[in-house]
Amino acid sequence: MQPKVIVTIGNFATERIIKKKGITTIHGKVFPLLLNKKEIQVVPVIHPANYLYQGRNKELFKSMKKDFEVIAAYAKQVQA
Repeated sequence: MQPKVIVTIGNFATERIIKKKGITTIHGKVFPLLLNKKEIQVVPVIHPANYLYQGRNKELFKSMKKDFEVIAAYAKQVQA
């Protein structure tokens, strides 16, 4: 596999892949990762279970939706 983008879901995956903490502040942003001499873009997102734990918070849902819009826009750009 040679992914062009990796989506990390939640703090645990994000910390392991890009060595950054604080998913609530970095989610939805694109981070470059050099892997096997190739640059891959990493987009951290808040874990969907968090939405349920937060009582289906509408603001959190909007934020999560924006994260996936970032992913969709990047996927379109990569395919072009």
